[in-house]
Amino acid sequence: MDAENYPLNWNARAEVAAKWLPNDGVVADIGCGANLGLAQFLTNTVSYCPYDQKAWTPDVEVIDLNKNQFAKGEFDAIVMLGVLEYLDRPGMALRHARKSSDLLVTSYVHPVNSVTDIRKKRGWINAFTERSLRQLFARQGWKIVDSFEYSRDNNSQQIIYKCVACEPVLPPKLGPLATRVREEHLTYLKPEKMHRLETALACVDREKVPGSYVEFGLALGGSGIVIADAAQNSERPFLGFDVFEQIPAPTSEFDDEVSRMRYATISAGESKGIAGGEYYGYRSNLLAEVKRNFVRFGLPVDGKDICLYKGLFEDTWPSVSIGSVAFAHIDCDWFDPVSY
Repeated sequence: MDAENYPLNWNARAEVAAKWLPNDGVVADIGCGANLGLAQFLTNTVSYCPYDQKAWTPDVEVIDLNKNQFAKGEFDAIVMLGVLEYLDRPGMALRHARKSSDLLVTSYVHPVNSVTDIRKKRGWINAFTERSLRQLFARQGWKIVDSFEYSRDNNSQQIIYKCVACEPVLPPKLGPLATRVREEHLTYLKPEKMHRLETALACVDREKVPGSYVEFGLALGGSGIVIADAAQNSERPFLGFDVFEQIPAPTSEFDDEVSRMRYATISAGESKGIAGGEYYGYRSNLLAEVKRNFVRFGLPVDGKDICLYKGLFEDTWPSVSIGSVAFAHIDCDWFDPVSY
């Protein structure tokens, strides 16, 4: 963006953010923009340190957050306005900020309706809801203490957040099997979700709930391995259902903006796998790979105690007769497969 195209409303946003900043000390403005708009709203006793991807002026230090670069030093406050939307790993930037300051003022434009094309044209590569962004802050050691709705329209809601440093929300301790599955990068489930899965499986076993164990959406088979192991220990069958290839597009009006942006990335061949590996949906024989993963964990897919079915759920599920279901893990990506 050239300086003459700098949006004037960015100055207004910077003015709002400045009200939460200290009257002295060192302030890092990450994503400062062409006109360094924040500087004019700071007191004369503040040492202003601007950073951006382009050296708009000789004072601007060039960094690229998507390359894991961050401002060096300690600061009394860090400001990141209009930045998080562009980051493929925003948690990393928030974690760096936590190591450099105890005060963060940032903004985010949350999606309101399905506006995938609009966000993509702006170069935004994520679409957090307010709830999911708050969870991200907490995991990286930030507590939101104040917020201000800066703007809202039919497509988006922009909120400015004031955050203070706190202890990060630590992931729960997992059992040995779930721990190994995560260490081998076989599941997208975060520790919190994997812990809930383990807790639910233990409850089903403890309460002697009758029926089979099933999973819809296996990916590389990580959570399925944990469920199948629990099923075997309870002498129950495990049935897994997946297309075992690149997933079809979301088609429901109820699919949210995150889902549509996610599919746009997948269909463009740009999706990244776990820990930077190849995305599972791009692999040539995913079913065979998942079966091998099960075998490595001592759980052979024998078609009796452990069964895997390839295809759309609406095609495979009606063909299976298993009686009652004691436990079902539904890990589908879009609305229609879940509702089916």
